[in-house]
Amino acid sequence: MSRYKNKKYQYHFTNDLYVALIALHIILGIFINQIPNFSKLYFIVVCSFFIFKLITVEKRDKTMWVLFGCAYIAAAESLFRMTGGGLFYEFSKYFIIL
Repeated sequence: MSRYKNKKYQYHFTNDLYVALIALHIILGIFINQIPNFSKLYFIVVCSFFIFKLITVEKRDKTMWVLFGCAYIAAAESLFRMTGGGLFYEFSKYFIIL
């Protein structure tokens, strides 16, 4: 148990960051509603972001970014399906396996 005391995590999310992320997602929802092809662009950006993070992040942080990516893609799958933003129907399942 003592080996975990000195381990510092870099995932300190504050309330201000949560509010900013919620505001960002509200704005994204408005854009997706108003611009028909914006969901496809958003889908590509999200997938590219998490692949980029997995390639560039340090080894000790890689597990956490894999979990972030899997959770975000799994949660956003319904949005991508409703708006036609995904490449194909089961993309999130294959992305998580990747």
